[in-house]
Amino acid sequence: MSQAVAKQGDRSAKVKRSSVLDVDRSEEFQWLKENAQTYSGRWVAVSGNELVADALTLEELLKETSSRVLARRPLVHRLP
Repeated sequence: MSQAVAKQGDRSAKVKRSSVLDVDRSEEFQWLKENAQTYSGRWVAVSGNELVADALTLEELLKETSSRVLARRPLVHRLP
């Protein structure tokens, strides 16, 4: 495992490379790009190329998605 040192003002922070890999989110990012205008100002949860849920607040979105059984955790994002 390699280590690097990153400068943060007067402090230094040790950065370690993680062996844990996240899932490929390219489908979710493409969905966001294609649907941003439709869901502008809303929180969305996207899994693959499908919208899982959308809401005005993060709290509402998490409440709605918490009861769903999904193959993997959705990407949660607020669209500007």
